[in-house]
Amino acid sequence: MAKKKTTPPDIFDLQQFYKQLGIAQAEQQAVTICFEIGLEHYYRHLYGHDKYGKRPGYLIEERMVEPYIFGFGAVEAMDVTKEYGVPHGLPVMAAFLADAGNLHPDVFRSAMIAADFEGALFDDWRLDEARRLFEWLIAEESMPPAERIWWLWHICVNCEDRQMAALLADSLLTHRDITTKTKRLLCKAWLSDSPAGKPPAQWEALQALLSGDVDTFAARAAEAGLPQAEVLPSHEAIEAGYDSALDALTDGSDDGESPAASVQLLRKVMVGPLGMMVITPRVLKRTAILALPELGEDPLALGQQYLGSDKGYRGDVVNQAVAEVIRTYPLHFPASELRALLKRGLKVGGVTTRKVFYQLGADLLGGSYLKLATRDKARSIRDWAKKKMSGAAPKPRTRKNR
Repeated sequence: MAKKKTTPPDIFDLQQFYKQLGIAQAEQQAVTICFEIGLEHYYRHLYGHDKYGKRPGYLIEERMVEPYIFGFGAVEAMDVTKEYGVPHGLPVMAAFLADAGNLHPDVFRSAMIAADFEGALFDDWRLDEARRLFEWLIAEESMPPAERIWWLWHICVNCEDRQMAALLADSLLTHRDITTKTKRLLCKAWLSDSPAGKPPAQWEALQALLSGDVDTFAARAAEAGLPQAEVLPSHEAIEAGYDSALDALTDGSDDGESPAASVQLLRKVMVGPLGMMVITPRVLKRTAILALPELGEDPLALGQQYLGSDKGYRGDVVNQAVAEVIRTYPLHFPASELRALLKRGLKVGGVTTRKVFYQLGADLLGGSYLKLATRDKARSIRDWAKKKMSGAAPKPRTRKNR
C-alpha cells in the first residue's frame, strides 16, 4: 500500500495545539495572548510598524501555521520579554530549555544549525539568556569538549552588538570552569579569524552538502547518526539548483511560485556555507589582545606578533589594543624593542592609531615624540601636537607596571 503523502495544514488549529501539548485550560488564554503579541512583534519586525494594529489575534489561524512566524509566538509563550521556513527565536528557545534542565545536545545542535539560516542569531536574544546557554555548554559533559569550545566561539563571533559581544567574551575569559588553555585558544581564534575547537558532524555534513561535496556529506551524516538518503543529488545537480534559483531571483519575473532556494540559503552558499568565512567582531579582537597577557602570554611577544598584523578595517582596533598592552606592562619592553614597536605603530596605523602611539611615546620616552608628531602628514595630528607642546613638555614616566 502506497504511503499517504502528508501536506502542511491550511490553518493553525489552536484547540488541537492545546490538546497535543497538554496545555491546561486555565493556561490556554495566556498562551493565546502570547501568540497575539508574537504576531504583533512579527509585523513590526517585517514592516517597522503595527500594520494590522495591536494584538491581531484574528490572524492566528492564518499565520501561525508558518514555522518562522510561529517562532515569534513561541518566544512570547516562554515568558521572554523580549524564505521564512525557520521558526523565529530558536536560540531563545534553546536557552529556555537549558535553564529548565531539559535541553539535549541533539536538540541544541538542530536548533542552532537551523537558526543560522534565519540570519540574525541574536535577534530577540537577551544577554542573560545567552549566558545561561553558555553555562549549559560549559557544563554539558555528554558533548565532546572540542565541540563545546566550537559552539562558544561560534556564538561569540555571530554577536553583532558590540557591548553584548564584549560582555559575552568577558564572561568566558573570566569563567572559573574554563581552563586557561581554552581561554587562550579562544583569544587566538578571534585574532586569526579562524575557528576554535571542532564543529559537530551535523554541521560539517550540511556544509558539505551546500558546497556540493556529496561524499563528505554522506560520511559526516553517518558519523552524526543522521538518516541515510537512498539517493543523493550530484554536485552538478546541486549547482544547477542554485543557478536556477538565482536566475529566478534576478530575472525580475514573478510567477507567484516560491524560488527553489531562499535568498538566505543563496547568501550562505555564495559567502561561505554556514559561516565558513569568519568575520570576527572588532571588539573580540580587542578583548583578546588585552586578555592574553593576563592568561600568561608574554606582552613583548604579543606586541611583536600582532602590531600591524591585521590589514583590514579592524586593524586599528588591534593596533590600539597593543598600545594599551605596552602602556600597562612597560617593564616587559626594553628600550630598543619599545622604540621599534613605536616606530611600527606610527607606520601601520590610521590617524587615530598614530595619535595613540605618539602619545604613548611621549609618555614613556619623552617629548621628542610630540616634536615628531608636528611633522605628521595629517593636519589634525600636527595641530594636536602643537597644542600639546604649547604647554609644559611632558616628562618620561617612571616605567613600572601598574
